[in-house]
Amino acid sequence: MLARQMLLFAAAVQQLSTNEVVPGLTEHQHIIIKALAEAAIKLVNMDDALLGTLEGVENFLFEIFYHIDCGNIRRA
Repeated sequence: MLARQMLLFAAAVQQLSTNEVVPGLTEHQHIIIKALAEAAIKLVNMDDALLGTLEGVENFLFEIFYHIDCGNIRRA
């Protein structure tokens, strides 16, 4: 469930302009969303036992949307 929220947040922040800066962050938002998405993908989506659940399949779809928004169509 936490990985789902991480991927949803990453997808939402991806829609911000690269020039737009979110106040209060210590790093640029694109660095943060990349770290969030990679952690969720590595810890949940790469685990075969978790992909057998409905939440796992949902996270897999969010990963696909994340890669499409990044421009990684082949990876998606």
